[in-house]
Amino acid sequence: MCYNLAKFQVAQGVPAENITIMTTYKGQFFALRQRCLQEPMLKKVKVVTVDRYQGEENDIVLLSLVRSNKVGFVKKLNRLCVALSRARIGLYIVGNAKILQEQSKDVWGYVLNMLQSRYCPPAIGPTMTVHCPRHPYNKHECTDPMSVPTTFCQERCTVVFNGCGHQCPSTCHFSLHAQYVAFDCVVFLVVRTCVQSYYYWSKYELLIIDD
Repeated sequence: MCYNLAKFQVAQGVPAENITIMTTYKGQFFALRQRCLQEPMLKKVKVVTVDRYQGEENDIVLLSLVRSNKVGFVKKLNRLCVALSRARIGLYIVGNAKILQEQSKDVWGYVLNMLQSRYCPPAIGPTMTVHCPRHPYNKHECTDPMSVPTTFCQERCTVVFNGCGHQCPSTCHFSLHAQYVAFDCVVFLVVRTCVQSYYYWSKYELLIIDD
């Protein structure tokens, strides 16, 4: 789940180096780090264990409480303090709320009750709603790891290219268009300025204008 959430964040424009995936066990740490290194867009995402991240922070933290049958040492107060205090902007917690509530009432139970009661709508639940940052009225419900999209908004991209003035023909996406000037416009501009055969260099290809 955290891996797919990281892909979604990067696809929406969050720099990969501003995202940290925090795990509680070394086995999951090695598995996630390997997956991120194999995915070009996630190579700069930081993958750490809770115990190794004391004193550090990042804009976005994706916290994975991997175990679903037993809380284990995750219920220790010092680890909870580290896990919940590393995010500057956004913290996402993925875990089994029922198990945490039942087996760690004094620690995680308090946190879960706060997320349930202090926010409207509650900041906890079996699903997570993601919104398009450019069209916030378009949303998508994530119910499991495979349902977390890279992109889902079907609105047309509103970027107008410099020079040609044409609108991007793609559906909504995050892209630094300036990095892809040579591939931006798919509409070739033809200008007729002379009654004689005339070579005109457009932004993208050499056209022969013959009147």
